[in-house]
Amino acid sequence: MTDDEIERKKNILREDRKPLMMESDKMLSTLDHAGGDTSEWDTYRQALRDITKGDLDNPTWPDKPS
Repeated sequence: MTDDEIERKKNILREDRKPLMMESDKMLSTLDHAGGDTSEWDTYRQALRDITKGDLDNPTWPDKPS
């Protein structure tokens, strides 16, 4: 795989994760303001950030905290 192909695949993943990152930001803010535990959402958000470090052809998306 060429560098251009790798970057293209990473960009696709970044676009796919964008709404998930926005949702996690909102949940973290809500929990933080309420004094709630943000650790599960922090872990989820980091896993979303790391999605471009794994298998670009078959990414393993993290499970959203309940």
